[in-house]
Amino acid sequence: MLASMAVVAAGYCEGAQAQGLVQGTLGVGLSPAPGQPPAVLLRGGVALQLEQVELEGQRWQHLLGSDGRHGWTNDQRKAVAPVTAGAVTAGFELMPLPPGAPEFWSSVGQPVPVLAEGSLLGGSRESLVSSTQEQMIPAWLNPTLAPWPRWSMGGVQGYAPLSSVALSWQAPRVEGALGASGASGALGAAADNASASEVLGALNLDGLSQAPFLARMASKLQRLAPRNGAKALDLSGAPAQKARWLTLEGLWQGPQCAYRSTSPPRAGGLAALLCYSQGGARTFVLQASSGKTLSLHAAEDSLSISRVDERDLDGDGWPEWLIEVVGRYGDGYYSELWVVNGRSSQGQPRVDRQALSSSSGETPSAAQDAAWGIDKNRVLWIWRSTARAGQFTPVRYGKRGLSALDWSTPALVLLGDDESLAAAQQRNLRSLTPTSAAMMLPLRTPSGLRWLNAIPALSASEAERWASDHSLPATAVKRLPWNN
Repeated sequence: MLASMAVVAAGYCEGAQAQGLVQGTLGVGLSPAPGQPPAVLLRGGVALQLEQVELEGQRWQHLLGSDGRHGWTNDQRKAVAPVTAGAVTAGFELMPLPPGAPEFWSSVGQPVPVLAEGSLLGGSRESLVSSTQEQMIPAWLNPTLAPWPRWSMGGVQGYAPLSSVALSWQAPRVEGALGASGASGALGAAADNASASEVLGALNLDGLSQAPFLARMASKLQRLAPRNGAKALDLSGAPAQKARWLTLEGLWQGPQCAYRSTSPPRAGGLAALLCYSQGGARTFVLQASSGKTLSLHAAEDSLSISRVDERDLDGDGWPEWLIEVVGRYGDGYYSELWVVNGRSSQGQPRVDRQALSSSSGETPSAAQDAAWGIDKNRVLWIWRSTARAGQFTPVRYGKRGLSALDWSTPALVLLGDDESLAAAQQRNLRSLTPTSAAMMLPLRTPSGLRWLNAIPALSASEAERWASDHSLPATAVKRLPWNN
C-alpha cells in the first residue's frame, strides 16, 4: 500500500522514451508494485513499457509482456524502442477512461478511423479481461487479464485491450536474419523459407508470445498453418481417451500465439510451436529444427496456452515439451497438461494428457484447482485441490508415457501459506534454488483459495529428512491428503 501511494505521488517520469517496446525481457522479474519484491518472471522475449515512475531514487517500469504477464521492474538494462499499433477489426474504439476509473463502465468509446495506426502513450494501472467470455477463466490462469495500453490513433486517444490491436516495431535482428529492407523493416524474400524459430527469433520473440506481437510476421507464419488434408492428432476428447489421427479441413487463421524454444534445441528436436484457430477449434503446430512438424487438434473450447516448459523427463537427451492449455465451455473452464514426447519429430509422435483445474460455473463444490511441477529427479508432480482435500499425484515419464509411481503416502514440506496470490508468488520466487523446486499450490477452502508454497515428497519420512536438512521445524511436514 505504501509503495502504491508513493507511485501515485511520484507520477510519470520525464523523458522522451517513457513508453515503447522493450526487447530481451525473457526471465525478467516483475513486482506487483514499485518497491516490492518480484512475484513472477516474464516468459516472453519482448514487452510493452507502459509507464515509468521514480521511487526513492530508483526508476521503475510498468511492463506488459508478450506472454500476457505484467508488473513493475527496476531493471535498467533494456532500451525502449518505438512501437505502433493498428486495429484488428473494423468498428474499433478507444475508451476515454482506463479500467479502474470510477466512471469507466459508463464512459463511451470513441471510434477510430479505418486503417488508422497509432503510437503508445501509456497504460492503465488496473487490469481487466479483454472480453466477458474471458471472465470464466480465473486470474491466475488468464493471460488476457492485463492492463489496457493507451494509444493515439487517427486523432483519437484512449484505452483498449492489447488483444484488439496488431503491433509493429523495428528489430535489429530482422535485417540480418531475414533480409529486411527499408525504414519500415519490411521483410524480404529470405523469410519465405525461414523456419518458425527463425521468424520468431528475428523479432526477439523468445518464449511465449500472444497474437498482437505476432502480427508483423503473420503472413510468414501463415505458411505453417494447416492445409486441407493435413493430418493431426485429435485431442478433443477427455484426457483418458487415446488420441487418434484425423484429417483437417478448411482455412485456419492466426497464429493466435506462439512459443519459441528458450534453449538451443537438439538437432531435429522441437524448436517452435504455433497455434491456429478455426472458430473455437485450435490446431497446434510443433516444428522441429529439422523443419518436420507435428499437429495437435482440439475441436472446440477456444484453447489458449497458459505455460510451456521444456524438460528431458525420460533422460534420453530429447527434451519433452509440457504445455498447459486452458479452455472455456458454457459458464465454466478447464485446463490440461499435455506432455509431448521429445522424439515426436523423429517418427515417434506421442502426447500424454493430465486433467488439471476445472469449474462448471454452476456447482462450486465440484470445482478443482490444480498445479504441476518437476523435481530434480524428473518426477512430475500433479497437485489437485477440491472442496474436500488437496492431494499430490507423482508420475514418471518413460517409453510408455506417464505412469504413476509406487509410493506410500505423499507428503509435503510447507514453506508458506498465503491468502494473497501476489504474496504467494513472491514467496515462491524467494524459495526457488537449483536444488529446491518449490511448488505454488492452490488450496480450495470454504472462504476461497489459499496458496501453499511447498516441497513435494514421496513419503513423510522423505519430507522429514528434507525439512531437517534445511533447518525447518518438524511442524513444516504435512501428511496428505490436506483436509480443508
